[in-house]
Amino acid sequence: MAGCEAGVVASTDERVCGQVVLAFASSRAWFQGRFSTEPHRSLFATREELEDWDAEGFHKCCYGHNPLELPTFFRLTLIEQLPGTQPADWVSRGVVAMTNGDNAILQGQGFDFTTDEFLVDDEARALVAAAFPNMATQTEPLVCIGHLELHKKHFEPPATAPPAKPGVAAALWDE
Repeated sequence: MAGCEAGVVASTDERVCGQVVLAFASSRAWFQGRFSTEPHRSLFATREELEDWDAEGFHKCCYGHNPLELPTFFRLTLIEQLPGTQPADWVSRGVVAMTNGDNAILQGQGFDFTTDEFLVDDEARALVAAAFPNMATQTEPLVCIGHLELHKKHFEPPATAPPAKPGVAAALWDE
């Protein structure tokens, strides 16, 4: 996406970008993320099965015919908690597609993440234990570190968004 260079952290009312750590559960069915420079923001995502790819702006023909090359889709929640406030959940209007296996690339309308480094095994477990204590029971987590850009105009504001999952924000911030 134009306007957000790797290594540069920017935050406006509409655009958030910077270095992010994403921790995927052992099942790869969900993940959590933290901005390294913006501790009041985090991410949560759950896998979503799509029946109508075209309705979400994705086309199966673009991904080849090998089932291993097909993307995994996620519905995202951007969680913001400013000092002295309750967490606010911004739920994405569309889904993001994850491709490229453990070296994850996540793309969707208003969202772009590319892995610069990924951790597995003991390194991943150590980082998860330190940064995501509520994921400590994950035996085979995957950690992707890279640059993220998202545009909040593609997310439902907290007042109108349905909850992504009960207690998501509370669980992430209860440390």
